[in-house]
Amino acid sequence: MQGSWEALQQRTDGIVLGIGLAEKLAVGMYDNISLNTTEGVQKSYRVVGIIEFTVASIDNRKAFTRIASARQLLSKNQGYVSDIQINIADYNTARDVAADIQRAVPFKVEAWQEASGQLEVGSELRDIIVLAVSIAILIVAGFGIYNIMNMTVNEKMREIAILKAMGFEGNDIVQIFLSQSILIGIAGGILGMITGLGISFIIDQTPFPIEFMDTYPISYNPSDYALSFFFGFITTFIAGYLPAKKAANVDPVEIIRA
Repeated sequence: MQGSWEALQQRTDGIVLGIGLAEKLAVGMYDNISLNTTEGVQKSYRVVGIIEFTVASIDNRKAFTRIASARQLLSKNQGYVSDIQINIADYNTARDVAADIQRAVPFKVEAWQEASGQLEVGSELRDIIVLAVSIAILIVAGFGIYNIMNMTVNEKMREIAILKAMGFEGNDIVQIFLSQSILIGIAGGILGMITGLGISFIIDQTPFPIEFMDTYPISYNPSDYALSFFFGFITTFIAGYLPAKKAANVDPVEIIRA
């Protein structure tokens, strides 16, 4: 939020505070704070940065300083390390990576899902909300296509009756209307994926100036696009099949007489 990590390399007495901790201590940038350990060691630090992780357990309790300064404060030698944190390319594989590391070292290895359960719960809740919204949109779109196809069937009743009088079977009528519905589904699915990709790209370029990120993070997962196209296609298929089945059951004699 303020300052920078690089300032820790320039000052041996520099310290970066979580935003919640800074508010509790009522300190700001370049203020001095004094730390006391249980062993009676006291050391003064200057605030060179304030950071926000949006995780309460970090923002309200954590402070960061140089490793050498931390060892000096704790009266430890140069080889002392309390824990090591590792960044990986795909955060979803953290448990597998932790298991691999655990087999190679005698220390406790913990994935972020175990250390920060609230983040995992929040991520799962977000996925459920996204899924519910997507299903609702597909249902609304399906009703829209159903109404269009149903109106088409009602307007073409006489033409359908003439076709059946000429020898067209019910399956032929179903195939005609179902083909129209499938074409709508394919065209709409392709247009939707292209539009979604374009909007995602625009959002991906939107400035999002927080620590560790310059733009809003977007995941371009091909399976998401394929899944959305598949469900959209199934929705249009069902929405088109019901009116098509209605058209196939038309009695040509009654329609022509009317």
